Amino acid sequence: MFLTANTHIKFFNHNEIRLTQGKLSIEPLSNNNIILHGPNFTLHSNGGALALDLTQAHLNPIVQSGENTMLIPSRWQPKHFWSFDSQSDRTIDSMGGATGIPAAGATRTTGLVGQGAFIFDNSANARIDVGSGGGTAPATGSFSVTDGVTIEALIRPEYSGKFKEIDVIFRKDKGDNELRMLLSFQHDQGKNYLRPEGQFNESLSFGLYIVGQGYHELKLPLDGLKGRPTLAQLKQGDFHHIVASYNVPTGLKAIYINGELLASYQYPPGSKILSGGPWDRHLSVIIRQSLVG
Repeated sequence: MFLTANTHIKFFNHNEIRLTQGKLSIEPLSNNNIILHGPNFTLHSNGGALALDLTQAHLNPIVQSGENTMLIPSRWQPKHFWSFDSQSDRTIDSMGGATGIPAAGATRTTGLVGQGAFIFDNSANARIDVGSGGGTAPATGSFSVTDGVTIEALIRPEYSGKFKEIDVIFRKDKGDNELRMLLSFQHDQGKNYLRPEGQFNESLSFGLYIVGQGYHELKLPLDGLKGRPTLAQLKQGDFHHIVASYNVPTGLKAIYINGELLASYQYPPGSKILSGGPWDRHLSVIIRQSLVG
């Protein structure tokens, strides 16, 4: 194996390596399969020669393969998915280990996509508890993310819009509110951690802790201006597809409704998220179907 200067690699074991910077070349060695992880793919040498070049930052990775090289692209899949279709007394997480326990204020009803959904009665027990995803400290567990996060839900809101009332779609925290991950309907004033800054009435709020920036919430005002819906329009009885996303490489934080980008904020590209750890409560209040990745 040959490395250029300033190459960064990580060894997983005697035949599995990740290249994060520089260039690496592997000599052919019969009956020895070297597994090499690139930015978004994995290469298997299968006994042949292999080289991976990441030195041209403005270009795509350059692969020089041998006769038997196999390339496996990384495939996106959600970390957690709750379809609510199961008839179990639990809300099954079909992609991860965060199967939820509905509280007394959450009852099953007919869904729009698939058969199942939940309706929430707006009481203190209107929630589904999904645990910590195995987290015991910040940046641990399956709710800890590195490259970004997407929270996706199909909902029919019944939010009142009253001052200081909150209807939560997803919330993950443990006492320390600065490290929470939040997507909710809100009506509040006086927050100094909104980005962009401002004062808003009824809104959708997307909160994350960004390393080097702190905890910030992005607001999507439900005011009917600039293509945004009003709260009354969202409550006309239709289901709505809500997506909140943050992309670490680009630094873009955004909220979409029914596929349309309606609110965004630009952080410095590469700004990471701090999340995960122990759990406080809940996946909650108005959710119908959701995806977290």
